[in-house]
Amino acid sequence: MKVSRLIPVLVLLVSSTGAIAQIGLYGEFSAAKPNVPQVGWIYGPTFGAYYDPWHVPFLAAGLDVRGVLLGSGTNKLDSGLFGPRLVFQPHVLPIQPYVEGLIGVGHAQFGQGVAAVDETKFEYQ
Repeated sequence: MKVSRLIPVLVLLVSSTGAIAQIGLYGEFSAAKPNVPQVGWIYGPTFGAYYDPWHVPFLAAGLDVRGVLLGSGTNKLDSGLFGPRLVFQPHVLPIQPYVEGLIGVGHAQFGQGVAAVDETKFEYQ
């Protein structure tokens, strides 16, 4: 397939248009440095979705759901979070800053033997 035929497909995949209710999917690379002896940085994906069905001039509100899967083997940090999201839409700038508060459950598993930590607790961001 020629590159010129791929360009319109790529533009459709990476662009979005405004709608009355905004739905978005996202994925990102994450890193964390747990405060645990002998444990270095852990890495992994963060993925989620948001839905903004409520709109008034310059503001939109909705919900965000997020999952985090960091680390592997004996060093892991996983979490699931959800919460409200408020988006400022200035309409004169091509940005939409937002604030959100998320709550959920996080599971931490670090170390081996007597120094092992394996806990599931409430989490917020």
